[in-house]
Amino acid sequence: MTGPYETEAQARETPAVQAVYQTFDAAPRQGGMDEPSHRLLCEALTAAGVELGAYDHRIVRWLSQWEPETCAVIAGLVTRAHLPELAEARAALAGSAVTLDDGQAATAVDALEVAAEYRRYRAGLTCDDCVHHPAELCEDHQADLDTADEYDALTAILSGTGSPGGAS
Repeated sequence: MTGPYETEAQARETPAVQAVYQTFDAAPRQGGMDEPSHRLLCEALTAAGVELGAYDHRIVRWLSQWEPETCAVIAGLVTRAHLPELAEARAALAGSAVTLDDGQAATAVDALEVAAEYRRYRAGLTCDDCVHHPAELCEDHQADLDTADEYDALTAILSGTGSPGGAS
Protein backbone atom coordinates (compact mmCIF):
# COMPACT_ATOMS: atom_id res chain seq x y z
CA MET A 1 0.00 0.00 0.00
CA THR A 2 2.99 2.29 0.14
CA GLY A 3 3.34 3.18 -3.54
CA PRO A 4 4.78 4.99 -5.32
CA TYR A 5 1.68 5.37 -7.42
CA GLU A 6 1.88 6.31 -11.07
CA THR A 7 -1.88 6.64 -11.54
CA GLU A 8 -5.04 7.13 -9.54
CA ALA A 9 -6.12 3.67 -10.72
CA GLN A 10 -3.10 2.10 -8.98
CA ALA A 11 -4.07 3.75 -5.71
CA ARG A 12 -7.71 2.69 -6.20
CA GLU A 13 -6.69 -0.96 -6.58
CA THR A 14 -4.88 -1.20 -3.23
CA PRO A 15 -6.56 -3.42 -0.63
CA ALA A 16 -6.89 -0.50 1.79
CA VAL A 17 -8.77 1.66 -0.72
CA GLN A 18 -10.91 -1.28 -1.83
CA ALA A 19 -11.80 -1.88 1.84
CA VAL A 20 -12.95 1.75 2.18
CA TYR A 21 -15.22 1.37 -0.85
CA GLN A 22 -16.54 -1.99 0.37
CA THR A 23 -17.34 -0.51 3.77
CA PHE A 24 -19.17 2.33 2.07
CA ASP A 25 -21.03 -0.01 -0.31
CA ALA A 26 -22.25 -2.05 2.66
CA ALA A 27 -23.78 1.04 4.30
CA PRO A 28 -23.84 3.99 1.89
CA ARG A 29 -24.35 7.39 3.50
CA GLN A 30 -22.98 10.88 3.17
CA GLY A 31 -19.51 10.94 4.72
CA GLY A 32 -19.48 7.14 4.88
CA MET A 33 -15.91 6.95 3.58
CA ASP A 34 -14.52 9.47 6.05
CA GLU A 35 -14.01 7.13 9.01
CA PRO A 36 -12.24 4.31 7.14
CA SER A 37 -10.11 6.89 5.31
CA HIS A 38 -9.30 8.54 8.64
CA ARG A 39 -8.26 5.15 10.04
CA LEU A 40 -6.04 4.59 6.97
CA LEU A 41 -4.25 7.90 7.55
CA CYS A 42 -3.93 7.45 11.32
CA GLU A 43 -2.53 3.93 10.97
CA ALA A 44 0.22 5.20 8.66
CA LEU A 45 1.02 8.10 10.97
CA THR A 46 1.06 5.86 14.05
CA ALA A 47 3.28 3.28 12.35
CA ALA A 48 5.69 6.08 11.46
CA GLY A 49 5.74 7.26 15.08
CA VAL A 50 4.15 10.61 14.28
CA GLU A 51 2.68 12.36 17.30
CA LEU A 52 -0.38 14.45 16.51
CA GLY A 53 -1.46 17.63 18.22
CA ALA A 54 -5.10 18.74 18.21
CA TYR A 55 -4.66 20.90 15.11
CA ASP A 56 -2.70 18.13 13.35
CA HIS A 57 -5.55 15.74 14.03
CA ARG A 58 -8.07 18.28 12.76
CA ILE A 59 -6.17 18.43 9.47
CA VAL A 60 -6.03 14.62 9.28
CA ARG A 61 -9.83 14.58 9.76
CA TRP A 62 -10.15 17.14 6.96
CA LEU A 63 -7.91 15.07 4.68
CA SER A 64 -10.00 11.98 5.38
CA GLN A 65 -12.91 13.70 3.62
CA TRP A 66 -11.02 13.44 0.33
CA GLU A 67 -11.45 10.34 -1.82
CA PRO A 68 -9.77 7.20 -0.46
CA GLU A 69 -7.22 7.22 -3.30
CA THR A 70 -5.90 10.57 -2.08
CA CYS A 71 -5.74 9.28 1.50
CA ALA A 72 -3.84 6.19 0.29
CA VAL A 73 -1.28 8.39 -1.47
CA ILE A 74 -0.77 10.51 1.65
CA ALA A 75 -0.49 7.38 3.82
CA GLY A 76 2.00 5.97 1.31
CA LEU A 77 4.09 9.15 1.42
CA VAL A 78 4.25 8.99 5.21
CA THR A 79 5.14 5.30 5.13
CA ARG A 80 7.82 5.70 2.45
CA ALA A 81 9.35 8.66 4.27
CA HIS A 82 9.63 6.49 7.39
CA LEU A 83 11.20 3.45 5.66
CA PRO A 84 14.83 4.73 5.62
CA GLU A 85 14.64 5.37 9.37
CA LEU A 86 13.43 1.81 9.95
CA ALA A 87 16.18 0.41 7.74
CA GLU A 88 18.82 2.36 9.68
CA ALA A 89 17.48 1.09 13.01
CA ARG A 90 17.47 -2.51 11.76
CA ALA A 91 21.03 -2.13 10.43
CA ALA A 92 22.20 -0.75 13.78
CA LEU A 93 20.61 -3.68 15.61
CA ALA A 94 22.00 -6.20 13.13
CA GLY A 95 25.53 -5.15 14.05
CA SER A 96 25.00 -5.78 17.75
CA ALA A 97 25.11 -9.24 19.27
CA VAL A 98 23.26 -10.30 22.38
CA THR A 99 24.29 -13.37 24.32
CA LEU A 100 21.66 -15.09 26.44
CA ASP A 101 22.28 -17.75 29.04
CA ASP A 102 20.01 -20.83 29.00
CA GLY A 103 17.54 -19.32 31.45
CA GLN A 104 17.26 -16.07 29.51
CA ALA A 105 16.83 -17.95 26.24
CA ALA A 106 14.09 -20.11 27.81
CA THR A 107 12.31 -16.97 29.05
CA ALA A 108 12.56 -15.35 25.61
CA VAL A 109 11.27 -18.51 23.91
CA ASP A 110 8.35 -18.69 26.35
CA ALA A 111 7.52 -15.01 25.75
CA LEU A 112 7.69 -15.46 21.99
CA GLU A 113 5.42 -18.51 22.12
CA VAL A 114 2.84 -16.61 24.19
CA ALA A 115 3.09 -13.60 21.87
CA ALA A 116 2.65 -15.79 18.77
CA GLU A 117 -0.38 -17.47 20.33
CA TYR A 118 -1.87 -14.05 21.13
CA ARG A 119 -1.27 -12.79 17.57
CA ARG A 120 -2.98 -15.88 16.15
CA TYR A 121 -5.88 -15.36 18.54
CA ARG A 122 -6.21 -11.72 17.39
CA ALA A 123 -6.09 -12.82 13.75
CA GLY A 124 -8.96 -15.22 14.44
CA LEU A 125 -11.24 -12.39 15.55
CA THR A 126 -13.52 -11.22 12.76
CA CYS A 127 -13.84 -7.48 12.34
CA ASP A 128 -15.92 -5.44 9.91
CA ASP A 129 -12.90 -5.05 7.62
CA CYS A 130 -12.45 -8.85 7.54
CA VAL A 131 -16.09 -9.35 6.62
CA HIS A 132 -15.75 -6.99 3.67
CA HIS A 133 -12.30 -8.12 2.53
CA PRO A 134 -12.23 -10.45 -0.50
CA ALA A 135 -9.95 -12.87 1.38
CA GLU A 136 -12.10 -12.52 4.54
CA LEU A 137 -8.99 -11.41 6.42
CA CYS A 138 -8.17 -7.72 6.83
CA GLU A 139 -4.65 -6.32 6.51
CA ASP A 140 -4.32 -5.89 10.29
CA HIS A 141 -5.21 -9.51 11.00
CA GLN A 142 -2.95 -10.71 8.19
CA ALA A 143 -0.16 -8.69 9.80
CA ASP A 144 -0.89 -10.48 13.09
CA LEU A 145 -0.39 -13.85 11.36
CA ASP A 146 2.81 -12.63 9.71
CA THR A 147 4.13 -11.40 13.07
CA ALA A 148 3.26 -14.74 14.70
CA ASP A 149 5.30 -16.48 12.00
CA GLU A 150 8.23 -14.13 12.70
CA TYR A 151 7.96 -14.98 16.40
CA ASP A 152 7.99 -18.69 15.52
CA ALA A 153 11.12 -18.23 13.39
CA LEU A 154 12.90 -16.39 16.20
CA THR A 155 11.77 -19.06 18.67
CA ALA A 156 13.34 -21.71 16.43
CA ILE A 157 16.62 -19.78 16.34
CA LEU A 158 16.70 -19.27 20.11
CA SER A 159 15.85 -22.88 20.82
CA GLY A 160 18.49 -24.12 18.36
CA THR A 161 16.13 -25.62 15.78
CA GLY A 162 16.35 -22.84 13.20
CA SER A 163 18.96 -20.76 11.41
CA PRO A 164 19.61 -17.02 11.78
CA GLY A 165 19.18 -16.62 8.02
CA GLY A 166 15.46 -17.25 8.38
CA ALA A 167 15.19 -20.76 6.94
CA SER A 168 14.31 -23.29 9.58
